[in-house]
Amino acid sequence: MSDARSEIYAAELGGTIYTAGGIGFFRTLSTCAAFDTRSQTFNPCPDLPRSLHHVAMAAGEGQVFASGGYTSLPFNQDEDGAVFALAIDRGAERWEELAKLPQPLGQHTMVYFGGALWLVGGDSRGKTVATLRRYDLATGIWGERAPMPTARNSHAVATDDERLYVTGGRSATLGGHSTVIEAYDFASDSWQTLPDAPYPLAGHGAAVVGGRLHVFGGENLDTAEVFVRHVSIDLAALESGWREEAPLPEPRHGFATAAVDGTIWVLGGGKRAGIRTPWSVTGTALALDPQ
Repeated sequence: MSDARSEIYAAELGGTIYTAGGIGFFRTLSTCAAFDTRSQTFNPCPDLPRSLHHVAMAAGEGQVFASGGYTSLPFNQDEDGAVFALAIDRGAERWEELAKLPQPLGQHTMVYFGGALWLVGGDSRGKTVATLRRYDLATGIWGERAPMPTARNSHAVATDDERLYVTGGRSATLGGHSTVIEAYDFASDSWQTLPDAPYPLAGHGAAVVGGRLHVFGGENLDTAEVFVRHVSIDLAALESGWREEAPLPEPRHGFATAAVDGTIWVLGGGKRAGIRTPWSVTGTALALDPQ
């Protein structure tokens, strides 16, 4: 991509993975990159309205969405935090503001499901939150659902047709990483605890492919490690436990990730942990092919 970056998220639409903002070489970015998984090439897309890092992203209904984040290094919260939309299906040349966030958020995640955007956890003015917020795209109304049992930021999420999976993360209570995995059932508005991950997770990635939940990469702030490890668990047979998978080709954390046609793509990210991130950012795409 044109700007190497870390502390980013991804939104996949029609086989193209979008990522925007992030931390570049000692600066906060507004630029947007679109990775075409068929040609395996990066293309530019319209800049965000302002420079932001840790911007959550999602896609649905022909649009790419971005929300929250921080305006500058290290973690200066965007007090005017909003949800922005880029109408890919209409060939939009700029992002439009849909709504203000109910509270400033960063290091959160966001998914599209059932006509709504779901914002999960994160940091708000230095406090880690457990909130699960739902923004109805048709009505423009915010609502809250059952909060996560474990408040966290710097986590990773994945979805299937029924549930949202929240993996790892950090907080003052959890410390710099966590092995906690929790699943939210959209229909019943309830949470379930899954088996703990076999290694510490924060700044990592997650995806559901072939009925298995995959987690991979990430960083451990206590040891300054950046991981290549990749594990998965069968969601229909949780008792079978976690299975080691082919690792990442190189250590990465803070990357954007999405699964397309059975392949998990990892875009950008940092090769060094914590405060060393800004001089280790990358701009390449790595592929994981789950067995």
